[in-house]
Amino acid sequence: MQNQLEVSKWMVNFQEIHTHIEFEEWAYQQGLQDSEKYLIETYLDKSGKTVEAGTGGGRILLAMKKLGFQQLYGFDYLSDFIEAAKQNDQTQRIIFTDQNASQLNYQDCFFDNAIYLQQVVCYPDSDTERLKVLQEAYRILNVGGTAIFSVLLFDARLKSSVYSLFIKYISLLRVLRFSQRSIQYLPSLQIKRQNNYAALLDAPPYMYWYKMEEFYRTLTELNFEVIAMGTNCQVDCGETSNTPTKLAQLSLGNQLYCVCRK
Repeated sequence: MQNQLEVSKWMVNFQEIHTHIEFEEWAYQQGLQDSEKYLIETYLDKSGKTVEAGTGGGRILLAMKKLGFQQLYGFDYLSDFIEAAKQNDQTQRIIFTDQNASQLNYQDCFFDNAIYLQQVVCYPDSDTERLKVLQEAYRILNVGGTAIFSVLLFDARLKSSVYSLFIKYISLLRVLRFSQRSIQYLPSLQIKRQNNYAALLDAPPYMYWYKMEEFYRTLTELNFEVIAMGTNCQVDCGETSNTPTKLAQLSLGNQLYCVCRK
């Protein structure tokens, strides 16, 4: 198990939630969402090595094995998730390990496919930590390999009448408290709804909501080539774009997917 002194503050916050409040939800989910299945089948190479970051109970990797993917690896910062994933994989053919996404022990260019969904990319509570996660994803991906990223989309929140009011409320609260925290860090809404009152108090933990242009720029500055992007609204219909310009004019879902090539 990782030394707790090496686990950043954002991990400790979410570790408590995932261990006590939402553990069963993440550890024992099954099957792929339509958007996940479309992206995996369309863009990833079944013959290559695949890694999933923040694997939880291994839901995505177990489904990929049924689709014909053979060389599968998954990691998560929470060792209890890794134990659950190993138990869920009755064949014991998927290699699960507990690791910090910003300090991985995989070799350079080790994987042909990588899957990084928003739990990994949006949880870190600092710009530096989030960038390290993406840099590590680039490092472990083979030249010519493909990575699927997803992040929470701030643009979609701004277009929502309800959530735009919530953002204004949180902004005012932070002004009154002299808080310098970026408004793109929004309090996390937990699966167990009875705990969501804390969000009205602007209580941690927080999730970082990316602006579309911001995330696209971050990926390209890391030398990723963005070959497809879209929110869940577009991906579910198979209508993605390779730039944020046209996408910004469409109806936006909360989750932005980006398919990248190294």
